[in-house]
Amino acid sequence: MRSEVRHRLKEDRFAETAQGTFSWMREHSVNVLGGILVATLIIAIALGGYFYMENREQKASADLGAAIETLNARIGAADPNPDSKEESYSSVKERGQAAEKKLQSIASQYPHTHAGKISRYLSGVSQEQKGDNAAAEATFKQVAASGDKEVASLAKLALASLYRSTNRNQEAIALYKDLADHPTHQVAKTTAQFELASAYESTQPDEARKLYQEIQKADPKGPLGQQAMMKMIGVKGGSSQLPVQIPQ
Repeated sequence: MRSEVRHRLKEDRFAETAQGTFSWMREHSVNVLGGILVATLIIAIALGGYFYMENREQKASADLGAAIETLNARIGAADPNPDSKEESYSSVKERGQAAEKKLQSIASQYPHTHAGKISRYLSGVSQEQKGDNAAAEATFKQVAASGDKEVASLAKLALASLYRSTNRNQEAIALYKDLADHPTHQVAKTTAQFELASAYESTQPDEARKLYQEIQKADPKGPLGQQAMMKMIGVKGGSSQLPVQIPQ
């Protein structure tokens, strides 16, 4: 008997709640419908924005692929085969100029896409290829200061290389240390350490050996570990004799 009473009370409370909800929806039907429409519109805009960006990313990626082909094009006489579509340039400078034009166009048209950001970085590489180190340095610094840490790390690595090639070793070392302390998927800690060790070879051979040993221990069977092992053997000068770990 008591269970039947409790069951009826629950049914009554449910009916009251349902009726109250229905009454509220009837009184506020315009607002409810408006809310549904707004939510639907937001979803539609989000999906539209996603497909728009996806389409732009695909276009930018296709253009980037063509620009990279130019950046890596053959230097020398053109292919004698009349059906060949292979690019070739008479000099590295000429190739760099052609690649820079394409890359800067992509970076300007698609600045917020991943391909656009990569193009900005690679335009610095093309500027260095054509011999304009000042422009390349400015581009690498701009990309290094961007919010995309992956592309920024590539720019820092390229900038450090530029510093070394222009006898600014201490500036390069500072960048390598920063990259080693803040590794990314694009520039791993061991990659930064390897370049740092290379920069140390002529002035601080002991430090170079220590870094090479650390890299070789971290990746004894990998290509970088193998290179580090050979570097340890070849580094001259210094007093420390570090053991070489031979991969099994």
